[in-house]
Amino acid sequence: MRSQRASPQYSSSDIPPRAREIITPSAYDHEERVLRRTLTQLAREKEREFGAESRERALLLWMKRQPALALTFLLLVTLVPLAVFLTSRVERANNASLRAELLSARAEVENRKKQVVSLQQELSVSRQELTAAQTQTGRLEQELRSTETRYKLAAAKLKVVEEQNTALAAQANSLRSSIEGFQALRPSLDLRATVGPDQFANAAENLAVREAINRAFELKNQRVRFAWNGRDPNSGLDSYGFVNQVLISSGVTLATQAPDLATAKLLFRKADRPQLGDILVFSGDYAMLYLGQSRAIGMTPFGIAIQKVQLAPRPLWILRVPYPAGN
Repeated sequence: MRSQRASPQYSSSDIPPRAREIITPSAYDHEERVLRRTLTQLAREKEREFGAESRERALLLWMKRQPALALTFLLLVTLVPLAVFLTSRVERANNASLRAELLSARAEVENRKKQVVSLQQELSVSRQELTAAQTQTGRLEQELRSTETRYKLAAAKLKVVEEQNTALAAQANSLRSSIEGFQALRPSLDLRATVGPDQFANAAENLAVREAINRAFELKNQRVRFAWNGRDPNSGLDSYGFVNQVLISSGVTLATQAPDLATAKLLFRKADRPQLGDILVFSGDYAMLYLGQSRAIGMTPFGIAIQKVQLAPRPLWILRVPYPAGN
């Protein structure tokens, strides 16, 4: 019988250096453990069979007796480094691809940054343009408001002018009527009459009537001019303004309440036959003061004149003036 020897203990240092370099990459720890267990198991079986032979000798003997397993072992020893090499090359290729992608991503980031800077510049320019447009809009709004104000003022002035034109048209129509009345009476006007107030005033029994006639001749001698709607001797009188001025200066209180002929027609009583000092109203609202002797004095466009009037047919209106009583 063979003597029993103690089973030798194997470690990774007992494996041939070439095999250890091949089967110990960190990326293949699992394969290394499997091979180590397989080799250790085979070595233990052969050690029990051959006794105290060395592990190398047992391994070689085993490889001679088991060529298929030896071939497998050699294939593993050959293929594992190849796999490691190919894996490293793939990793390197992947790393190169990743580096390229990283560089491309960095370049893309730089391009994006440049685009952001360009967009920021465009945004700044757009903000400046917007500010300029807002300023111009404010200026245009101010000009528009100013134009609207000027338009309103022009419209108001136009309205005033239209009203003035309307009033002037009415005055022109009234003046035309008065002129027509004057023209009808013109043959009887006596602008050069040299008669004095005494010729007519002496015939008046009432002192107020005498004062009215004297006042009428005073205004005639002052050469008061004609003015449409005139009520002031200094600026001019129209026909009723002349009569009204004479009556007020003579103390006729009712004349102060009749600033125009239309009111006078309502306040003064009508008469069929004129008396000394009455108001005669002809066509075109032409008013004169009756002097007697078929004569009347009044304001015409040619100045204050004495006119010979026809009492038949009688004037349109004969207004009886209520002179204050007194001698």
